[in-house]
Amino acid sequence: MRLLSSTSDVAGCDDILKTYLLACELKNTKLSILGLVGMEKLIAHDAVLPSALPSILATLKEVSTEAFLVFTRSGLSLFF
Repeated sequence: MRLLSSTSDVAGCDDILKTYLLACELKNTKLSILGLVGMEKLIAHDAVLPSALPSILATLKEVSTEAFLVFTRSGLSLFF
């Protein structure tokens, strides 16, 4: 990923997003959280093509409740 020069290069590389999507689909809470964090960073830096949003949303529906709760709590703690 460090070899890619811009966010548009990252957005064009499906393998990066697929790695995070696969991590989210696992039943391991820690890996799911890492996948969520990675996807959040890609989205925040506009490094995701709009055509990838349906697969991201479908994956988020399948993420374990525990992983999602830990992820949202950690994100919310940044604001307080």
